[in-house]
Amino acid sequence: MKTNKDTGGQQGFVSIFTVLFFMVLITVITIGFLRIVISEQGQSQSNSLTASALDAAKAGIEDGKRALLAYMNTTDPTLKAQLASILNNPAAGCKDLYGNPSVANALGLDLSGKVEGASNLNESYSCLIVSPLSPDYQGSAGASTSTIVPLKAAGNFANIQVMWHDNADDGAVNWPIGTPTGAFPTQAAWNTAKSGKKTAEYLRLELIKTANENTSGDPANNQITPSGVTSSVVYLTPAQAGNTANFGLPQPNISPVLCKTSGASQFACSVSLPVTGDGTSQYYLRVTPLYGPTHFVVCLESCSAPVDFNGAQPIIDSTGQAADVFRRIKARISLGSQVSLPEFSLESGHSVCKAFSVSDKIDTSNGDGAGCSVP
Repeated sequence: MKTNKDTGGQQGFVSIFTVLFFMVLITVITIGFLRIVISEQGQSQSNSLTASALDAAKAGIEDGKRALLAYMNTTDPTLKAQLASILNNPAAGCKDLYGNPSVANALGLDLSGKVEGASNLNESYSCLIVSPLSPDYQGSAGASTSTIVPLKAAGNFANIQVMWHDNADDGAVNWPIGTPTGAFPTQAAWNTAKSGKKTAEYLRLELIKTANENTSGDPANNQITPSGVTSSVVYLTPAQAGNTANFGLPQPNISPVLCKTSGASQFACSVSLPVTGDGTSQYYLRVTPLYGPTHFVVCLESCSAPVDFNGAQPIIDSTGQAADVFRRIKARISLGSQVSLPEFSLESGHSVCKAFSVSDKIDTSNGDGAGCSVP
């Protein structure tokens, strides 16, 4: 005799279990989605605060520039003295510049460092340090394009050190250097050596000494006349040996300089040159890369034990804040009038024809029979 069992209870249990399973699954998915939304919202807010803090730090850099310009150009002796005591103090604190009521009022700064921005972000710079002193002068220049470096020192120096060809930015150099020493290759030959990483840029250095005719004691009022200017030139060629050069040698003054790849050094080439000066010396160094662009650094005395530059490349250190997020920027700047010198004695966008007068007649031949037009 067969007995039919009732399965309704089992089916009901399965239905309840299925419903509970889907409820748990939907809850997990919902919670996961909410966590993603909250995380994205937090990341978005963090990005917004980071950008705001960076903007506040940039505002501090600009206010630092204004302070330096005011120090250089103000005719108010009280303001100049106050700025001098702040900018020339190595132990200056973060708030010494904008926290000084009279300086802040003259420069239009907020005593709390607050900058314009969204009120809910509470943007400000919490630390602003401006110093005219820098341990070195850092720059870059294109081929046959000069940079004028003022050798304005905070003390006495007897040498300058020049380093060039950044191994990271300008490309590592394979050792040994294969280009000839004491000679100048053609552009094509240099390009071939450069593509094989067997050379660095050549460097033309010109030391310009001027007579300071300013009697007011303010460097901003210096006046230079051609009669008070002297200069000397040295050409530095990458080589397998050599670490010194001298401006005082007769032309052509060509000095080989050791250039190599080294993991301990940022720059491939380095040379020392005897130049004696102090805080009142009126020296300028004209740096001109040859054949290709390069990065360079100039130090007074030596880069391992430098004498600080004073006013040549001031450093501004600004920390921006937005809510509880901080961002810091450290910038080097160049202020004041820039010295501009021509790169060539003669430059033309067209062909140049030279006419030589050897007697009472003019030779109008340019070597290929075409002739020059005579005015």
